[in-house]
Amino acid sequence: MLKKIIVIVILFLMFLGSTFRQSRPLEDIINNFLVKFQITYNEEESWCKAFGTDIRTLYYKFIGDIGIIVVEKSLGQKVFVKGPHCYGVMNFDAITDFGHYNPDFLNVAFNTISGLRTDKMFTYYGQMAYDNIFKLEVRYYYEAYNYLNIPYNEKIKFTNTTIAELIDVYKRKMNNYNDFWWLDFIPFSQFMDEHGYGLGGSKKCSFWIRRKIDGTDKEFYRIINILIDTFDKEFKKNAVF
Repeated sequence: MLKKIIVIVILFLMFLGSTFRQSRPLEDIINNFLVKFQITYNEEESWCKAFGTDIRTLYYKFIGDIGIIVVEKSLGQKVFVKGPHCYGVMNFDAITDFGHYNPDFLNVAFNTISGLRTDKMFTYYGQMAYDNIFKLEVRYYYEAYNYLNIPYNEKIKFTNTTIAELIDVYKRKMNNYNDFWWLDFIPFSQFMDEHGYGLGGSKKCSFWIRRKIDGTDKEFYRIINILIDTFDKEFKKNAVF
């Protein structure tokens, strides 16, 4: 109960502070989300551990704080430039299309996080959220990106399929959908499971293939890296890939 009261007081002080300084829309969205996430974690720890890294569940749980309408209205720019996520609604069930991210939005996100690294509220609540829930997911996306981009002659690749071929297959399967295109990622997923990451490798690799297609893979990788450099400084020394 005491923790909840303290967090509510901090939220109130954040609100007061925002009325006396220049607006920082994305900074405020991020910090407000982190504080509210910690309140939820304190009250529903089992829920957070079970669903906190599921993007759909997390999004709808905090849609009033991090929803696409909230973000776009605050920033005055689109999160996506193309795809099924339109009119402020995330269509997570689309199988013949996907959201093409706006690189300008991702650059704003990167610059915002860079600026927040000296913000005590961001580092405090961000570290708790990272350690409690998001650490493994961020690490897994980092590993999957590096795995997909390692030349064949440097480290073991679990498939002879090139990224260009995977992109071509992904595009064709969106027009004639079935579940078999991601079979190339199963050995990677199994390998990462043996290293304690779980069997989510296909999902992580699929994300990076989509980012290759929409041209925002490097922007997202920058964001992944700055999160690790902020909250997980020692990880890269022992990364698998």
